[in-house]
Amino acid sequence: MTADQFVIGNGLDGVFTMLGRAFIEPGDEVVCGELTFSVYAEMAEIMGGKAVKVPMTDNMELDTDGFIDAVTGKTRMVVFCNPNNPTGTGTGINDIRKMLDAIPEKVLFVLDEAYIEFADENTADGLTLLNEYPNLMVCRTFSKVYGLAGLRVGWIAGDAELMKYLYKVREPYVVSVPAAAGAEAALEDIVFLTESIEMAKNEKKRFYDFFSTNDIKFIPSQTNFILLPLGDASVRLRDGLLEEGIIVRLLRFRGKGIIRITVGLPEENTLLMEKFMGVYEAAE
Repeated sequence: MTADQFVIGNGLDGVFTMLGRAFIEPGDEVVCGELTFSVYAEMAEIMGGKAVKVPMTDNMELDTDGFIDAVTGKTRMVVFCNPNNPTGTGTGINDIRKMLDAIPEKVLFVLDEAYIEFADENTADGLTLLNEYPNLMVCRTFSKVYGLAGLRVGWIAGDAELMKYLYKVREPYVVSVPAAAGAEAALEDIVFLTESIEMAKNEKKRFYDFFSTNDIKFIPSQTNFILLPLGDASVRLRDGLLEEGIIVRLLRFRGKGIIRITVGLPEENTLLMEKFMGVYEAAE
């Protein structure tokens, strides 16, 4: 890949702002998941377009066939989060290819891979497909595995001609000098990256074992968070853990509560496990 295939943005929120400005016009449709990163739908609506949300599968996964079926003559962009936020599920290379082969080349296909570093080999690496599909763009960020969310550095890669359109709408001075320096240093610190990925993998396994032993339903994850579809108990669980000094994310899906737990440091995860069952039993 060459330098003209990349554009740097003010975090991935900033990248999606550029995508909207560059490519979405009133009346255009943007296809995305029913339960996914909310910025995709917001981008479409801000630009006067329409978000077409594809229903999740029964396993809380993004439905690749559903994405293909949702594309119409009005579709300008498909945004596919892999691994998906907030479910943590991943999609393999064959299914990504299937969508790219089925979708017209005039439709832009954006892969959001914010959490890709945490995923195993079963989750597709979109960068390996860039030179095969001129309508494909891949987004990544320094906010997750690199731990630099506060610096706001994200990037998008794709065909050089597509990148030219993004540069036309890109704000000047979009990334500060300290942020750029931090991102460069992060890329060089391979030891930190490797240790962070390994710790997240090991600690996630601890959570899997804990939830399985206690018959707590969870969604296996390709990220550094785990989703618990706990329904009515979710609000009380969130509030009870907060009283113990533990913050978890409360979300809603089809009117039911779900909890997203970020995998933290080992001592933080131990504290959560120590407090969880007492709070959960009270919440039920």
